[in-house]
Amino acid sequence: MRVEGEHDLVWRGSARSDDVRRFNRRRVLRCVRRAGEISRTGVSEQTGLSPATVTAIASDLIGAGLLNEAVTPASNRRAGRGRPKTGLSLNACAASVAIANLQLDTITGAIIDYTGQTIGSGTCRIATRSASPEKLRAGLGSALQSALADAGRGRPPIGRVCVAAQGVTDVDGRRLTWSPITKPESYKIAQWIEDDFGVPADVRNDAGLAAIALNARTPETFSDDFAVVLLAHGVGMGLFLHGRLVSGGLSSGTEFGHMIHHSGGAKCRCGVSGCIEAYASDYAIVRRAAGCDVGALPPQSISEREIADVAIRAVSGDANARAALEEAGRAIGVGLASLFALVDPVPVVFAGSSATLQDHLEPAIRTAINEHLGPRLGEATNVGGRAAFTFLADADGLIQHGAQVEALSRLDDEFANAPL
Repeated sequence: MRVEGEHDLVWRGSARSDDVRRFNRRRVLRCVRRAGEISRTGVSEQTGLSPATVTAIASDLIGAGLLNEAVTPASNRRAGRGRPKTGLSLNACAASVAIANLQLDTITGAIIDYTGQTIGSGTCRIATRSASPEKLRAGLGSALQSALADAGRGRPPIGRVCVAAQGVTDVDGRRLTWSPITKPESYKIAQWIEDDFGVPADVRNDAGLAAIALNARTPETFSDDFAVVLLAHGVGMGLFLHGRLVSGGLSSGTEFGHMIHHSGGAKCRCGVSGCIEAYASDYAIVRRAAGCDVGALPPQSISEREIADVAIRAVSGDANARAALEEAGRAIGVGLASLFALVDPVPVVFAGSSATLQDHLEPAIRTAINEHLGPRLGEATNVGGRAAFTFLADADGLIQHGAQVEALSRLDDEFANAPL
C-alpha cells in the first residue's frame, strides 16, 4: 500500500490504522499551515483525502486546540444557498517555539507562536571565537531568556527549540561539531538547551536552514533542485535535490566554502589555505581589495560599509578592488561548476551581505562556470533554463525563517503523533 504525502511515505504490507491516522493528521496540519486559512474542501483537494476523513481529522484537531474554525463573514461570501463556509486556521495559542541564530560574536533569539508570528526577540553579544563552552552555553541561554522576557508571561508554552549555527552539525541535529566562529571543539548544543529549558531541541547548519526557508516561502520556484549560497563572513551552501535537503551520512555536509579553489592559496579562517571562502567571503574580498597579505589572519568581522566601499572603489577603477571581486566571482563559479558537473545545473540563490555585489560578482561567476563545464553541458546557466541566479541581501532573515519552519514542522509531527 502506498500513501502519497509531503515525504512520499511508502507503506509495505498492511498499515496499522492508527499509523495512517497520524500520517493524515500531519498532512492536514501542514496543509493548513501552508495556506494560513483554508476550507475543509480545500484541504481535501490539496491532500487527496476524502471529505469525510478531513472532517473527522479537523474535528480532532479543533478539539485538541490546534486548529480554529472561523465562519466566513457574509460580506465576503457570494450570494447563494447552502451553509456558510468555514475556514480552518492554526491556533496561535496552541504552542510556541524558540529559535536562536549563532553568528560571529552575536547570538539572536526569538519566540514564535504556532501560526509563525514572532512574539519576542533578544540578543546576546559574545566573543564567539574565544568563548569557552560554558560561556557559549550561557550566551545562548541569555539570548533565549531575553526573547522569553520580551514575549511576556502570557505567551503560549514553548514546545521546541531550533538553533541555527554556522559550521558543521551532526546529522541528528545534536552537536555543532566544527565552526569557524568558535573554538575547534564539539558543542552539545541540543543537550544544553534541553537541560536548561526542559524542551526538545535541535542544532542545524545555517545554510541548510536558508534553503528550507526558500522552499517554504516559494515552493512553486524552489521545490525540487536548487542551491543557496551564503556570502558573508563565511561561505556556505544549502542544497536541495529531488525535493529534499542534502546532508552527509554523519554531518550536515555541503561545506561548499571549504572546497579547495587553489591549493596552498589564500588563508582561510578554518586554518586551511586555498578554500573558496578564502577568496569569496567578505573578509577575503576586503583583505584582497586592501592589498593585504593573503596569508594574514582575517579580521573578526566586516561591516556592510566596508563591502560597499570595495564596490565603489571598483567602479572608480581601483585595481585591487576589481581584482578582489574578480577573484571572488571566479572562486564561486569554479565551485559551482564542480557541483553542476555532479548534479547538473540548478537554480542558485546568493544571500548575505556580499550578495549586494551582484553586478561585480555575477559576470565572473558565469564566465568561470562556462569555462570549467566545457562543451559537454554547454552554457551552464542556460541549460534547460534551470540555472537562474537570484541575489538576496537578507541572509539572516532566511536563516531565522528556516529555523522557525524546522521547529514548527517538528512540533506538528509531535502533535500529529500524540493521542488526541
